[in-house]
Amino acid sequence: MWAYVLLGLVVGGGVGLAVGLLWASRRHRAAQQALEKERDDLKNALEDLRQRHDALQIECSGLRVRLETEVEKNQWLTQAQEILKATFQSLASDALHQNAQQLLSQAKEAINALLADVKGEWGKSKAEIQGMLTPLTEALEKLDEQVRQLESRREGAYSSLLEQLKQVAENHEKLRDVTGQLLQALKSPTARGRWGEMQLRRIVEMVGLKEHIDFKEQVGTDSGRPDLIIHLPNGGMLAVDAKAPMDAFFKALEAESEADRRG
Repeated sequence: MWAYVLLGLVVGGGVGLAVGLLWASRRHRAAQQALEKERDDLKNALEDLRQRHDALQIECSGLRVRLETEVEKNQWLTQAQEILKATFQSLASDALHQNAQQLLSQAKEAINALLADVKGEWGKSKAEIQGMLTPLTEALEKLDEQVRQLESRREGAYSSLLEQLKQVAENHEKLRDVTGQLLQALKSPTARGRWGEMQLRRIVEMVGLKEHIDFKEQVGTDSGRPDLIIHLPNGGMLAVDAKAPMDAFFKALEAESEADRRG
């Protein structure tokens, strides 16, 4: 009965170690996936801001074209006023001075009224355009600031992400090396036997047995050389061999499907 108990403890210790290694590997993959998702979210947010920036730039260009058109219109009216003024001044010097003077006065009144209306409309249009351009300019400035902040955050996040991924990769390499060494060692019958002997010794010491008093190791007998002999009451002895039958466990670890793992 003691032999079965000790054998179960040895096998349980090996299974627990392998499960711990698998859990650490899965936790590493989950951390890497979370970092990649954060990087993708930052890229999507930056792309949205860039699209908003482009749309505002197009709208601003359209308003500038309207403003330039109104300016050209005002310049044309000013030139027309100068031409008419010169024409009526020429008429004023003719023999028909009185009639020309009267005509000039009437024309000036009509032109002034027309220019007043045009300039009023121009001032109104200019104020409206300026009122539209001002918030648009402010929005563009805020958007530029957000883009710069997001770029800064993205660069910082990428740097941190690269550093973390580098650390994760290094830890993964170390874990893979250690796991490979451990699995290779446990696949060797000699190493596995020594590991089983060490675990067996630890178990009997944990339950309070003392070497050379309660147990002895590698004692030769007529029937063989057991790994451990435990002294029982009334002069009895219990021979124990440390075995670690882990071939099936290793095959399950290397299986690619659940069916192969269970088989």
